[in-house]
Amino acid sequence: MKESFTSKKTDNELDFSLCIAGHFKNDPSHGIERENFPENILIYCVKGSGTLYLESENIGIKAGDIFFIKENQSHAYYADKTDPWEIYWVHFTGDISSYLKCLEPHIRSGVLHIGYHPEIILKFQNILTTIARNFIPFSNSFANAYLTLLLQQIILSTK
Repeated sequence: MKESFTSKKTDNELDFSLCIAGHFKNDPSHGIERENFPENILIYCVKGSGTLYLESENIGIKAGDIFFIKENQSHAYYADKTDPWEIYWVHFTGDISSYLKCLEPHIRSGVLHIGYHPEIILKFQNILTTIARNFIPFSNSFANAYLTLLLQQIILSTK
């Protein structure tokens, strides 16, 4: 049996560009406060807990939560002092409005609880490995491809 599929350009294509990514593990002093930050931020808490302050709302973050912060959105987030989180994070540019619509009704106040997903952690690790090897030709393109795969995996985790 032969199968073929045609990809069609649609209005809801993802057009993001990775800026920076990282991984913090069990640091009770980890915390950030920003106003009008020009990049989108995606953070996946895999262990521990913390707090997100977004649009005058105080949101408890626990293992299995992903949270999104839109560009130019004032925010703060902190690891819990007694149960500090382990998080993977990426900063990227591009309009995330249509992407976040794909996550409705699962997302609340920018937070999505998906539980523990090794595939999502692997996508973050692929991004980190790729940007650490920026001497490889096209590493930025590959890192952006992994970012797109990460965002796709998050959608799939809600189905």
